[in-house]
Amino acid sequence: MLFFGGNNEVIYTKYDKATFDSNITCQEFLFQNKVMLTMELLQLHNKDGSMKGFEYFCESRYPTEQEEPGLDT
Repeated sequence: MLFFGGNNEVIYTKYDKATFDSNITCQEFLFQNKVMLTMELLQLHNKDGSMKGFEYFCESRYPTEQEEPGLDT
């Protein structure tokens, strides 16, 4: 996911062009592709030059282990 802001507005987007099986895999993708991702971000979302900052985040959307119902430890 990506957060970026400008003109007192913070925008949240999801990167749906790839999915990752772990946070580490996502971080490796960001490391290897940060220039391409940043250029794409600026071309799409900074046309008026008002962007003040941005940050990339890897997000876990699904739990890695399913808990069985009724089992309390």
